[in-house]
Amino acid sequence: MRIWLVRHGESLGNVDEKAWARIPDHQIPLTEFGMDQAQNAGKLIREYYQKDEPLKDKKLRLWYSPYLRTVQTKDGIAKGLGDELVANHDHKGRAGWEDERLREQDFGAFSALSKDEQFEHFPKQAERFYNTRDNKGRHWAKAPDGESRAEVCERVEGSIETLMRDVANGHEDMVVVTHGVTMRAFEKRFLHHDIEWFETSQNPRNCDVVLIEGDKEHGYRVTPMFKGLERPPTLPADYKNEPVGGYEALKSEYGYDHPPKGLE
Repeated sequence: MRIWLVRHGESLGNVDEKAWARIPDHQIPLTEFGMDQAQNAGKLIREYYQKDEPLKDKKLRLWYSPYLRTVQTKDGIAKGLGDELVANHDHKGRAGWEDERLREQDFGAFSALSKDEQFEHFPKQAERFYNTRDNKGRHWAKAPDGESRAEVCERVEGSIETLMRDVANGHEDMVVVTHGVTMRAFEKRFLHHDIEWFETSQNPRNCDVVLIEGDKEHGYRVTPMFKGLERPPTLPADYKNEPVGGYEALKSEYGYDHPPKGLE
């Protein structure tokens, strides 16, 4: 069994901190470079299989967070893999299965706020949050109306159970497209890492690829496989720090009737 864990590609929020203040988290899109990262990740996974296995004998199931940047990353990975490697499509004919339990950590009222702004708008809650973080650890700190990393781990556990049912039904290989903290939560729960591992490990970079493989009898191992494409110091002139293809492309491909807030 192989599970490929992939963090989403470069998003508008990764290159423009102000994006988080004007666009809802779940509607933050990839940049053009982020889509290139996603397609490159798919090609690297495809090349892995081409070395030793006939592609006609292999199908990968794609699982992904419903946030726009992960949906777009999943689509880019599917293009890089090629149709013959993608095993399933949803009711809209798109590759993969959406799983809301793979979503980003919810920072609640602290979303898009700097630390100073958190203390300005929510002084008591901010003091409680940072006291918990400093005294008990980041794993337990919970933003108001948000969730802690411990709670992310708990919901990811359910997603792992669903994926393992797929494995039991004969779908041995899959790609999981998610977010930084969620990706580490998945690895922690799957491989039974302790909390100290989570506290001291770092989020993967955009479109980094990690492979979990093995079986119940012999155990599982995790290997960092591919690094995401690194943004060059100077991007070509045709690259833009804006949504892939602009709003009209988002509207036609992802079904927006109106522009996401902040992308009007």
